[in-house]
Amino acid sequence: MPAIEVNNLAKVYSNGACALSDVSFSFPRGKVLTVVGPNGAGKTTLLRILGTNLLPTSGEARVLGYDVLKEPSQVRLRIAMVPQEGRPELYLTVWQSVFCYLLARGFRWKDARINAESAVKAMGLWERRHYMSSQLSGGQRQRVLIAMALATGAEVLILDEPTIGLDPIARRELNSFLGRLRNEATVIITTHMLDEAEYLSDQVMFIDGGKIQAFDSPASLKQAVPVSEKMIFDGSVEHKDFSALGLMTGLGGKPVLYPNSREAAKRVIEIALDQELTVTVQPITLEDVYFFMLGKHREEEEGWKQQVGLTV
Repeated sequence: MPAIEVNNLAKVYSNGACALSDVSFSFPRGKVLTVVGPNGAGKTTLLRILGTNLLPTSGEARVLGYDVLKEPSQVRLRIAMVPQEGRPELYLTVWQSVFCYLLARGFRWKDARINAESAVKAMGLWERRHYMSSQLSGGQRQRVLIAMALATGAEVLILDEPTIGLDPIARRELNSFLGRLRNEATVIITTHMLDEAEYLSDQVMFIDGGKIQAFDSPASLKQAVPVSEKMIFDGSVEHKDFSALGLMTGLGGKPVLYPNSREAAKRVIEIALDQELTVTVQPITLEDVYFFMLGKHREEEEGWKQQVGLTV
């Protein structure tokens, strides 16, 4: 039995906005799924439906075999969710937030203490366990919420943008911990950090316009696009010199070319040497795949060309 099974799921809000349209997929237990897409793509709507916090307009969704519409209480017993807008109670300590949450979910006192201690330590908050949330930074408050979810030992963890507000070290520690949860729990994450998605995920879902645009392993997604490497220029380039050699776009404020063949890549190097341009060749990442599959390279036009030093 899969952990998640969704068939023809749709959500249309009262104002007529379609958040999800004919979404279908299945995901196995003990794996990590990352859902990626632009703002308003339907990511949070999907997670809220799976978490029984939002009713779908049509279609079916099952979590661990339980229907989110017909058996929501069974679903809630087996999941833990950290919503994007979630905040811990400001006047509870870190320890109280986690411990009391477990008691509210029906844990026995002894088990709640053991689980709370383990989760608080795992999130690097043990030294601050007696601090009230009002005394913590935004990133530390986010870790309190994640500790509350982890402490439940839920079979399915649903985390909406869990690394928002975390510093790079805390983000790396959290990602390392989530990676170790494989085979113990099913983890569903939304993020805008595509490097996280590539590192963490067994499968990645690209969603846009309420529809699944791609759904596969990071390696398979990278094989699905027609290029395997990119060429990054340090400085302004003339678009006309490279337009026939591949797709020119930009990532991180620099002109980037995806050559359409090995011969094209060699020609780019020749032109770069002739014009004394610095160019770096790198393998493509999941971020590049995202731009290809969701068409983001078409969004910028002239304003972007000016910003990254690309002239026509």
